[in-house]
Amino acid sequence: MNWSAKSTKFVCTVGILLFLVGCGQATSTTNNTGSAITLQITRRGDLQANRFPAFTKTVNDAAKTSQLYDAIQRLPVQNAFSCAIGNGLRYDLVFTRPKLANVSIELEALGCQSAVLAPADRRATNPAFWSLVAQILGVTQNELFIRPV
Repeated sequence: MNWSAKSTKFVCTVGILLFLVGCGQATSTTNNTGSAITLQITRRGDLQANRFPAFTKTVNDAAKTSQLYDAIQRLPVQNAFSCAIGNGLRYDLVFTRPKLANVSIELEALGCQSAVLAPADRRATNPAFWSLVAQILGVTQNELFIRPV
């Protein structure tokens, strides 16, 4: 193999490695133009027997939405678990980032109290996390953990 072929092979290998390393980096909560994400959160129940008051809120404050998004990403993975029976109360979060794919996350308010990022990616929440959610939404924790009507 001559010098030119070796250098081409080296450059291609380094380029592929740099690409792969870049793919593993954490996703920013802003897009490449600096436009901040927004958050829409909607309350729902997934048990027919329980109905909850409607609740939908949009948060456009970049600092708040970024803080919540980052807090969710830092939650520990919830591996094997046994949960108390919940009443089906859920919150659907949609983080919208211009020119990037939306990120949807489900919060189980009771029972396991998990943040579900994907079917195989469940995160364990804690009281400090729920306090942050309430603060960002401008509601009390009692309003988050509402009883069915």
